Amino acid sequence: MGSRMKRLRILVVASMFAVPFACRSVGPRTIPGDRFNYNEAGAQSASQQLLLNIVRLRYGEPTYWLEITSMLSQYELKAGGALSWFDYSLEPLRNPALRAVYGLDPDPALDKQQEANLSFSDRPTISYSPLQGKEFASRLMAPIPPVTIMYLAESGWPIDRILDCCVQRINGISNAPIHDVGISETFDPKPFDKLSEVLRSIQDKGDLRFTLEYNAKEKAAYLEGPLSTESSKLLRINPQQRKIRLTARSTRESDDELAIQARSLLATMFALSESFTPPADHVKSGQVLPGMPTEQNASAKWLNIECNRLPAPDAFVQVHHNGYWFYIPRTDFRSKRTFALLTYLFSLQTADLSGMAPMLTVPTGG
Repeated sequence: MGSRMKRLRILVVASMFAVPFACRSVGPRTIPGDRFNYNEAGAQSASQQLLLNIVRLRYGEPTYWLEITSMLSQYELKAGGALSWFDYSLEPLRNPALRAVYGLDPDPALDKQQEANLSFSDRPTISYSPLQGKEFASRLMAPIPPVTIMYLAESGWPIDRILDCCVQRINGISNAPIHDVGISETFDPKPFDKLSEVLRSIQDKGDLRFTLEYNAKEKAAYLEGPLSTESSKLLRINPQQRKIRLTARSTRESDDELAIQARSLLATMFALSESFTPPADHVKSGQVLPGMPTEQNASAKWLNIECNRLPAPDAFVQVHHNGYWFYIPRTDFRSKRTFALLTYLFSLQTADLSGMAPMLTVPTGG
């Protein structure tokens, strides 16, 4: 009996509790950190994708775009605790006589346990969608509307940068061709460069102004004149013409028309891709063509992409492709501004500006 009693252990739970706690949202305090962290990560990812596609165009490779359609973040905070008290004896057996008769331990087994736990998890959910089909055509293949070009100039972007990068032809004055060519003996870049220079000088004086005009019968944009003698001569427009209609076509159909043939965003990127020098070993091996000379490519001065075998420590944006790191230095302000222009154009190509009719006002005189 005594040996059996020695083996007898009766579990008595004196006190035991657990306090579980869970929450799906930590609260408003998570918004500042998350918003700016996701903002910075999204901006950096978009810049890297844009640079990568410019480099791909330089190598004659197809572009590929992934759009971030949604960014969600779920949080979970769990807290718990437990206190256990285990007594391996019955209260009557605490009597010294009974313990002596039955051979029980002189001191009953008493065990106390405490436990606490805390866990936090962050499960972001990001959805991607490839840019293709109708959306690809409207954003990358469709020509940039002249209205967009005018509004960019009004927003503070230099008109010469916009024309050099985004416009192929104005009233028969041609910008550099954007197909795979080397030195063209028939192409003369001087007239287009001169036109960009003249319009930039007007803008620098603060005389390149826009006004909006709504006409129920006609939705059209006009350039208010008369133009200066130099600009009229370049554009082959009567200097006394008061209203010059802006149209989106390659050639004009009347003397009071300013025909602007704009490039598509993909064509703009292609022209800018020709502006940087690829690695010499890639040119030698035939992986990439030498490209158009900078003296014939008006957009060459607006974007400079450098390359190195090692990543650049001071890069504004950089990507790895074909064994090299391609990057824009953080100190290259001109290239960064052009890169920003491409980013805005990528967004503006989905906007509907057809109902807006800007009026461009330029000063008179020679």
